[in-house]
Amino acid sequence: IDQTKKFIESGVQILNPGTSMTSYDKITAANLEYFDLCMENFINEFPDAYIILGVNTLFQKSLHQSLYEKYPKEMNVSPPAGKIGKMREGLNFSIASKVMRKRVCDNLKTLVIHIRNSSYADKIIGYFISYGECGDYWDFSEPIRENFQNWLKKKYNNNVSLLREKWHDNMVTFDTITLPRWQDLWEGDLGIFLDPEKSQKKIDFLYFHHDISVNVFSSFAQSIKEASKNESLVGLWNGYLFSGWGPARLPAYIQTTKKLRFSRMLEDSNFDFFVSPYDYYERHAGGIFHSMMPLDSILLHNKLPLSEQDDRTCLTTMHPRHNKNYYDVGNNFGQAKTLTESVNIFKRNFAGIAAKPNSGFYYFKQGGPPAEDYNHPQFYKLFSKFRQIEDKLLGKNKSNSQIAVVYSQYSYLYQKFNNLYYDFVHHQTFNELTRTGAPYDVFLDTDLTNANFDFSKYKLYIFVNSFYLSDKQRKIIKDKIEANGNTVIWLYAPGFITNKNLSVKAASDITGINLEMRNVELHSMKCVVTDYSDKITRGLSTNMRFGTDYRALSPLFYCADKKAVVLGEILASTPDNGVYIFRKPGLCVKRFKNWTSIWSAVPNIPSSLLRNIAKYAGVHIYDDGDDQVFASEKLLSVHTRYSGERTIKLPKMSNLYDPFKKQYIAKGVRELKLFIPAQTTELWLIEECSGKSK
Repeated sequence: IDQTKKFIESGVQILNPGTSMTSYDKITAANLEYFDLCMENFINEFPDAYIILGVNTLFQKSLHQSLYEKYPKEMNVSPPAGKIGKMREGLNFSIASKVMRKRVCDNLKTLVIHIRNSSYADKIIGYFISYGECGDYWDFSEPIRENFQNWLKKKYNNNVSLLREKWHDNMVTFDTITLPRWQDLWEGDLGIFLDPEKSQKKIDFLYFHHDISVNVFSSFAQSIKEASKNESLVGLWNGYLFSGWGPARLPAYIQTTKKLRFSRMLEDSNFDFFVSPYDYYERHAGGIFHSMMPLDSILLHNKLPLSEQDDRTCLTTMHPRHNKNYYDVGNNFGQAKTLTESVNIFKRNFAGIAAKPNSGFYYFKQGGPPAEDYNHPQFYKLFSKFRQIEDKLLGKNKSNSQIAVVYSQYSYLYQKFNNLYYDFVHHQTFNELTRTGAPYDVFLDTDLTNANFDFSKYKLYIFVNSFYLSDKQRKIIKDKIEANGNTVIWLYAPGFITNKNLSVKAASDITGINLEMRNVELHSMKCVVTDYSDKITRGLSTNMRFGTDYRALSPLFYCADKKAVVLGEILASTPDNGVYIFRKPGLCVKRFKNWTSIWSAVPNIPSSLLRNIAKYAGVHIYDDGDDQVFASEKLLSVHTRYSGERTIKLPKMSNLYDPFKKQYIAKGVRELKLFIPAQTTELWLIEECSGKSK
């Protein structure tokens, strides 16, 4: 209570208590009476606060034994721990269960209507839906099969002939639909890829698997909207498309969790905000801040992204439910060792959000009793300063990113289960893109067809995993992106998957570079830079190599375009030495009259090479020291990993003001040099000015 009051005094006025009544069989009058008592006591303690109420919607078997006995087939059925084995009954009701869904929707309506008629109605401004943390439950239950049948009827307009044609199955009917076997989802048709000509059943099932959570969560949100007469905000945990959880802990994490139809949620008027922690990868001082959500996609759809700040500060104590190895072997998710480290982590994370205007964050304690994570005067003073800075920037700050990073959800729905996500998306983003020295915006490729997407502001586009592209997306790319002097980076197999088949020609067409393919699986595939005379590679370390250690990267693509400039070659061999050693062009650039195409056969392009490419594209680089840089029109921040002098370059003549030291560090400058210690966050407000540089 004491910590919460100090937060409120610091300007944090929205709190997030929760209730589990919404996951009961039925909310009773006694439940509501007790809820009222709790809320009145809560509001008496914090009269100046407003509430976004957490509502639990996860129906657990342990809490509903009588319902389980009545509806045993409504439980979720989980896959085996390995690729094959016996399916096992889960601990929760299936996400497709009609029993669960009706009860949750009824309970949500009952609760919201009750709150609207209560004495504290004006204090509750919204609802935060929880289904576990993010609804990541794989399911092979009977309700899933029935919902899959209905989903297919809708997709194929109840046309069984069309279904048979697409599935290559002359015996199947909508009534005899079965689910793919779990082990079959780990098998591809051509390397990692599922071919729409051969595996449409598996592709359909993967689409459905991610669709079902959108449908269910939307019905929950709609119940709240209807009961509140559309006057309450509604959000949920979702959009975790960037996550560093290791593949050993969660194999095929991004494909098996229900998140790959997030674009549908963005288009759904029942949702107002989305929540996730920021990534747990390298949270320590000197590490990085990066949202798990595609912040810029959410903002493009006029919704609010909220980043959960569950930092482990120097005051955090061991939580009794946590694995002891978190503390004895690991660093407890980047826990700060000192007050200074804690402050610099807080400042770094604040800068990451403040540089994305109209996004936000909230604090979440993670320590064990007495949970004193934030209870220090220096922290509250810092939080108060954050609020003052945000108040000053509100409505005046704008994004000025010149790099668009394009991420594909749907490409995973055309792949066998694999862990290549960690190289193509996670490591490429977190290890390299975060240290280019320039801000960047992250979008889903579905955003390219959004009427509000501003193609005019970006000079460099990076397609990290767009192996599948729709016909509409291909046209937009040709018309809007491959134009205006833009530079485009492609990785591995861009556009290789069409709606009809797998096509090397389609990949060559979208990149403008003639690519060839070999159906072979190579081991530890690396690209070695071989030409340092080109503008793109000039000045780089002359022993630069990058790529992946995964053996699953197949088929293999290489450049066969005589008009392209080859900057590097693939070096790899097969695991059994059947090919020793493979050498083909693996990094190339092709310059057209009004755009430049750069293609790499492998992911993990280093930050220094990305920075050179960005400079070539005309992107403004604020800091070339491999620091994490956050920048917008009114704010600039640098978080360092190592000590040393930095050269900071500004796009316009400006004054730089330090709101923490309450002084200008420079006036009328375009460039300045300063020494910054290791693991330090510098944050400045930018004031554009005229006159000569000082």
